[in-house]
Amino acid sequence: MKKKILKIFGAIAIALASLTMTSCIEILTILLMPELYDTKLSSVTATGINEGAIVSWSNGSISSYGLHISWALASNENQTLGDITLTQNDNYKIINSSLTGGRLTNGTQYKFTVYLTDSNGEIVDSKSATATPSADASATTTYNGSNASSSFYELPANTSVVTLNGVQGKTITYANVNMGTSSAISSTAVRRYIPNTSTGLSASVISRSVGSDTDELPEIQTPAIKSFVPPSDEDITVVKPRGRSGANTDTFSAIYPEIGQTRSIYVDQDSNLTKYEQETMKLYAIGYDTSDASLNPKIKALVWVNPSNVAATSSGNKVSIGVIDDIITKFIKNYALEEAIFGTTSDLLITRSGTDNMSSYPTKDYINIVLTDIGKDYNQPAKSQCGVVGYFWAKDYYASSYSSSGAYKSTNEGKYFYIDIPFCNYVSGTNGNYSYDGNGNTVSDTVISTLFHEYQHMINFNQKNMLNHLDTNNCVWYNEMLSMLCEDLLQTQLGLTEKVQDGRIPNFNGYYYYSGAAQYLDQNSWVSYGTAYAFGAWLARNYGGAPLVQKMSTNAYVGIDSVVNAVNSVNHTNLTWNDLFKEYVQAVGFRETYANAKSLPTLNRVPNAATTNITVTPAAQARILRATNTDASSYQSYVNNIGTLTGNITTGINLWAEKYKNVANSKNYYGPILTKIGVNLDLQPTGFIFHPIGNTGTNDSVTLYFTGTSDSNDKVFIFIQDAFSENSADSSIEIGY
Repeated sequence: MKKKILKIFGAIAIALASLTMTSCIEILTILLMPELYDTKLSSVTATGINEGAIVSWSNGSISSYGLHISWALASNENQTLGDITLTQNDNYKIINSSLTGGRLTNGTQYKFTVYLTDSNGEIVDSKSATATPSADASATTTYNGSNASSSFYELPANTSVVTLNGVQGKTITYANVNMGTSSAISSTAVRRYIPNTSTGLSASVISRSVGSDTDELPEIQTPAIKSFVPPSDEDITVVKPRGRSGANTDTFSAIYPEIGQTRSIYVDQDSNLTKYEQETMKLYAIGYDTSDASLNPKIKALVWVNPSNVAATSSGNKVSIGVIDDIITKFIKNYALEEAIFGTTSDLLITRSGTDNMSSYPTKDYINIVLTDIGKDYNQPAKSQCGVVGYFWAKDYYASSYSSSGAYKSTNEGKYFYIDIPFCNYVSGTNGNYSYDGNGNTVSDTVISTLFHEYQHMINFNQKNMLNHLDTNNCVWYNEMLSMLCEDLLQTQLGLTEKVQDGRIPNFNGYYYYSGAAQYLDQNSWVSYGTAYAFGAWLARNYGGAPLVQKMSTNAYVGIDSVVNAVNSVNHTNLTWNDLFKEYVQAVGFRETYANAKSLPTLNRVPNAATTNITVTPAAQARILRATNTDASSYQSYVNNIGTLTGNITTGINLWAEKYKNVANSKNYYGPILTKIGVNLDLQPTGFIFHPIGNTGTNDSVTLYFTGTSDSNDKVFIFIQDAFSENSADSSIEIGY
């Protein structure tokens, strides 16, 4: 027993030491009397309305507490003017003559106190807030079908009651929006929301909600395809690190590359991507620079594969010569278009003393496409697979002499990115089913998209880090947005049937509330891919297509600053981030048919090809040297016609289209999910959550009450539009400009 007591107090001591921002009394309450801590009031706010106030709070979750609220003049708080007993489920109260508690005097400050009591009636916790009733806290706005701007209303910070006139037969929704760019607004904080006692609504309320009254939103389901997250240095193991010269058995000559030569290349060895070891890779294809029309053109790219992963038939973790040929051909035919839009890669390696030209390193300035079983996970159960299709990792841009620890020990000292062989053979099916059965001698669309996606990352490393010396650590969302826009701009030129929006938009519609537009989640990062892509897709379709993306990629900024600079430079405007973000939320909130009819913001737009396409005609055709059999003992060369390459946006995105539907409770729902009022979620930075208020039916006037907030970034946007059902798709066609 003594040892057990010591262990308990040891744990308390550790907790006390770690919770430096919490008082000792509160810590002991958490540890020794958690049932009391559950009843803590984390915050209380009061907001004045006309002759009344809305008081809101967050409370605990146990069933034994009592709850009541009292108020007094702030100048004489000891004289209680009113006291109301509440239910355990309450987290707001409207105090005025029409509801309860009596009329308050405008211009007079009141103090409101919320009490929690235990089963004996003893006060467990209390918190207070002040508010001054005011007629200015009420507002009126009138919907006018001929005026598009009347469809959208931003609730002013000092307004708690708004009356909407002229809204007969309309659907009303609202969004909680976090205009902040760095911090989430906690689900436990007092937030702006609409109480269920709002008046004027008909019985025909939008039926869409997530589950029953007590159900939470659907949990995130881990997809088969996952994003690459570089492991931390302390987790990395490198087997037998080598010097810059490579292994003694290497036959590769950077001066005279030939098909069949070998080189020892570090590749990952486990599904966590934390173990790296040299494998003897063989050179199976060489692609030449299409800007060089000479008889002896410069080398642009090399394709490396471990011979044990090459077979006559491409399937599973084996790749055929035909698939290798397909990869190098598509890359060489199209890389010039990507470089015309996004910029070029760096020819410098980072050393301890600065930088060094790649010309003296093992693979010079060649782009090395390494085909391998990423994570060595092909034979592992699906849940144990890393699911990474490909990756670029800037650790290869460091000379081996830079550091003897962490990822630097596994540097391949050059331009490298890695493609998963099983995903080369990826075949997607219905209902999330897939196989690695292969597509004959054709590589999967998934890998081709990834090939150019990862090349953008290599380019971006040069444009932002090497050329402009920018800190990009907090702008992963921005880098991923650019790579997905690369897929978007090149998908027609590449002939892809698997569109980037087909994968990202359904994820956005179902899970947008978990991640802000300008945010990257370390866990479930694929959700951030969906939110970043939706925002980028809206930007490209409304503010300049390929030239806008070109400006974002090549300007001397990252993240939000880069976006704002690019929009204003290309469009000769003076917009702020808040201007753009507010417009984007409208593009998500309005249904497409209505948005198009009223010329409101929308994603369903195709830019003007004459001003937004970027074209390039390479000086030379695609010249390839390739292996002709699995052991690369013979090879041949060929020239493939290229012609003019075009980067453009060719399709709008209708968020409510059939192919982007969500399936829940065996029903189809369309568009961004509408979470029911009262669902508590963290409001992510640059994030938003849409809620249904209702269909107005025959009511021409609706009055809405909103609680106050404890955060100035917590905004409310109200949307008025033609009545719709979330169970019906929107067949609106895209519009041009």
